[in-house]
Amino acid sequence: MEILPVIISLFISPETIRKSEGSKTIQVFSEIYFQLNPDIFFPMKSWDDFTVIILTCWIRNTISCFYSGSSVCYFMDGPYKFSIESNGETFHIVFFDNDKVICSINISKKEFLNILKKSTNLVIRNLIQKNIITKETEELQESFDNLQKLIQSDKL
Repeated sequence: MEILPVIISLFISPETIRKSEGSKTIQVFSEIYFQLNPDIFFPMKSWDDFTVIILTCWIRNTISCFYSGSSVCYFMDGPYKFSIESNGETFHIVFFDNDKVICSINISKKEFLNILKKSTNLVIRNLIQKNIITKETEELQESFDNLQKLIQSDKL
């Protein structure tokens, strides 16, 4: 059996970015999922979730464990999460369905931060284009700015 290297991508479909207005809040949804190799999608292909909220949390959690430690990042719907552990120049990331391990990878910190940056930038540009501005989108922009500062620093 051939062992394939893990390829990680974070997919967010711009066409699916939309707002949902409740009586007191506006939430932003879209397709958002990881592709971990040609046959593994997490949580699943075309997963739809609270994009702005989870991206903000993922960025904050990733930055908080950048130097040392670990963090857990959740999808809002369902039992899906991934843990990130800082290990020198890499992150060890484990993807879970409930407590069942789906996939485990090691990835350079720079590569993972750039994956988050690219996907978040796509979301922010589409939010501006669609004139979707909320407290949560402003928090996403702030987290994105902090992510860019970390990437541009000499820490990587």
